[in-house]
Amino acid sequence: HDAEGQAARLARYAANARLLRDGLIALGLRPYLEEAEQGPIIVTVHQPEGGFDLLGFVRALRGRGVTISSYFTTEAPTIRIGAIGAVGEAEIRFALAAIGETLAGMGLRNAA
Repeated sequence: HDAEGQAARLARYAANARLLRDGLIALGLRPYLEEAEQGPIIVTVHQPEGGFDLLGFVRALRGRGVTISSYFTTEAPTIRIGAIGAVGEAEIRFALAAIGETLAGMGLRNAA
């Protein structure tokens, strides 16, 4: 990704964000923003209901090789996941698999 220009980088970020958002929806998580409002940098979804432990989720993901934000800045409790940096489709798919496995391990898959 080092040699890509600004336009190509923005296009990659936007593709990452779309793939990430669609994958999170498929896992049962509800987007915080409408699709038209979603930017290419961070995808934000509502935390699952029923005693979701954000820090436990973040730690479990880190143990699977995925790092996400450990805090939220929204009025409602949310999960924030970046779609930028040295990240492409393979990394997004890897992260989605880890998120699905982690949610399942917490008894939360498709329970958002």
